[in-house]
Amino acid sequence: MNTIEFQYRKTPQDITDREAILLSPASNNYLALDITELDKADKIKLEAGLVELQKGVDEAFSIRTKWLRDNGYNTCYRNFAKDKMFQVTAGLTNLK
Repeated sequence: MNTIEFQYRKTPQDITDREAILLSPASNNYLALDITELDKADKIKLEAGLVELQKGVDEAFSIRTKWLRDNGYNTCYRNFAKDKMFQVTAGLTNLK
């Protein structure tokens, strides 16, 4: 898993050192499939496939959320604003 260490400035006076396991990459952009040039049949096929695949994604997230809750980690979820983060160092977990 990817980790980051950083200083977080919630307010100018409230600066904390943080360490986090990344669950999804931060971005100012939309990650999207550009379907502009697909015909209607391909759009329908793609959407049906994505709906089916999303069921597996939703199940995996549900399992992860349940495990985190069951093991006492449910209060660790955070959204960090990139503009309040500095001295960011990325790495990989190696907790074994």
